[in-house]
Parts: sequence; C-alpha cells; structure tokens
Amino acid sequence: MTKFQKILVLIALGFVFTVNAKAQPTIFFQPDNQGRITYEIVNAALNQYFGGTGSADRNRSKAFIPSFGAGVTEIGNYAFQNCSLMVLTSLPTTVKKIYDRSFWSCSTMVLTSLPEGLEEIETRAFQNCTGLVTLTLPSTLRVIGKGSTTDGAFYGCTNLTTVTFKSGYTNTLTIEDCAFYLCSKLTKVTLPPMLLSVGAWAFRNCPLNEVHIAALTPPTLKSEVFTGKSPIAKLCVINAAAVNNYNSSPWVSWFGGFIDACYIGIEEFIPNSAVKIYPNPTVSEFTVSFELEKSCNMQILLCDVLGSELMEIYDGFATVGTFTKTVNTENLTKGVYFLKILIDGNSTVEKIIVE
Repeated sequence: MTKFQKILVLIALGFVFTVNAKAQPTIFFQPDNQGRITYEIVNAALNQYFGGTGSADRNRSKAFIPSFGAGVTEIGNYAFQNCSLMVLTSLPTTVKKIYDRSFWSCSTMVLTSLPEGLEEIETRAFQNCTGLVTLTLPSTLRVIGKGSTTDGAFYGCTNLTTVTFKSGYTNTLTIEDCAFYLCSKLTKVTLPPMLLSVGAWAFRNCPLNEVHIAALTPPTLKSEVFTGKSPIAKLCVINAAAVNNYNSSPWVSWFGGFIDACYIGIEEFIPNSAVKIYPNPTVSEFTVSFELEKSCNMQILLCDVLGSELMEIYDGFATVGTFTKTVNTENLTKGVYFLKILIDGNSTVEKIIVE
C-alpha cells in the first residue's frame, strides 16, 4: 500500500469491508444484489441507493452503525433512504453538502447537531426523521433546501421541539419553502443574524410559541411562513436596536402587533424563561407563576399591543422559590395584552388574550 492510499472501513450488519482509495473521496453506500451492504467511492454526486431501486427493498431489517472514511465531503442522493434501524449520532466534520433524501425516514437517527463546515442541506434530506428532538445547525450553513407542500428538508420531523443556529454566523442563510413544514412539536426556533429570507410554508403547522431572531434587518418572508403557530407566540429580537425595524415590517403581522427585545440573562433567574400563565385565554382573571432561582428586584407590568403600560402587577423584592400572582381582568376590553417581567435590567414578555 502506497502513501497515496487509505483504508476505509465500513462496519454494518456485522460485515467489515476495506477499500483502497485516493484522497478526498465522496462515499455513497450501496447494497450488492444480495442486499448486503457494500459501497463505492466516487468524486461526484450520483444517485446511489443503499437499499435497492424499489422502495420496499430499501427498508433494512437489521440495525447497523455506519462508519465513514476520512475525507467524506458529501452524502449522496438516497444514500440512507428508509434505513429505519440505522444508528447514527454524528456526521464527519468534512461533510459540506447533504443531498436529496440522504436520510429520508431514518427514524432511529438521533443527531443533536450537524457539523461545522456543512454548507447546504437539500430538500427532503431529513424528511420524516422522527428521532430528531433538539437540533443545532452550524454557523457555516448557507441553504436549507426548497421543498413543496408534500416535502422539505426537515418536513415531518414530528418529534423535533427546538432548532437553534450556532452563534458566530458569518455566511448568509436562506431557509427555503417548506423547510420545517409539519414539525408538529416544534415550539422554539432561534434564527441567525445573517438570515436573508424565509420561504413559503417554512414553519407551517409548527406550534411555535417562541421565535428568537438576531438579524438587524428583518429577513424577507414569503407566504404562510408561520401558519399554524401558537396563537400566543412571541417574537424575541435579540438585538434591542432592531426592535423598531421589526415593528415596521411584515413580521409584525405574525406576532400580534407586538415585538420586543429579549435578554438571555433573565434565564439566570427564571430557567428557560418558564413562565406559566393560566387560564389563557381568560375572561375575568389570570394567574402568573414561575420558579425563581435567585432572589432579585423584580417588576411585572401589563401592557397593550403598542407596549404602553396599563397596570403594575408587582414591583419589589422577590425571594427564591415559587412566585405566583393572580390578576383581575374584568375591567379590560377584549383583545391581546402582554405581560412584561423585568429583573435586574433583563426582561421577558408573555402574550395574554382576554375574551
């Protein structure tokens, strides 16, 4: 074996294969005609099927753990489609692009992050990957691929609850149509500062109750981006200087006419900003409750949709433990209101509906 060769090892279904290869290959997994796992090494994206050419053939009947050789830069079309028993917790840091249906319906895959260096995720790449629960996306990502009303890069990831983009973003990002469509448990997303646009139906039928965004200039929104979000969802602008930009943009129509700055520091006092308001919507009164991790000076205000203060609910020193306060709303007209909690210069905002 020469110094220009490497040994690449694939461990799967109890078989080990070794192949001599040139540097910087792209690996696509593919079975032989007996259904055993083999693979070939190429330097261009090809349609290489892991489980055969028919959809029934692609459903593997045994669990396996894939092993990637050095220098893998792309995961090809259909590479692991329907490998419902594949165990995969990470991808190589050399991967730059993940193609259409690469991991389609890989329901046991439990990735929590994608590697730094990844630049593009094509449509349907992770469609129906129900093992995804929380996901951190890299700061190098440029495109999350375009889909349709029946697909998208993360379409149908029905157990995904939180999506966060890493800090330190230097690339511009485009989130294409239907990217997270039908992620039916997705309640929180944090969007990066270099986001340019969000495609049609990108978060449709996601019950979002919290969207954090770092971009100074409001990204372009296409049609029905947030249709199906929680009726009490809030938009949290990470850079306070950009609040007015969002209040005069199409983003305001999605979030009840009220957008506020958010300050991550409040989580030092209220873990995960876990504020409970019940009942909500309300008719005559509501109760606000949360756990304080530290004693602090605290103010709680009730505001209208323009942010004007209507009522001071609490102003004073609060001790560690459960804080609970009941507020009478009988004198308020029907509509949307906001509860602002301020602690040591930090704040969080919750939406309230009076019926």
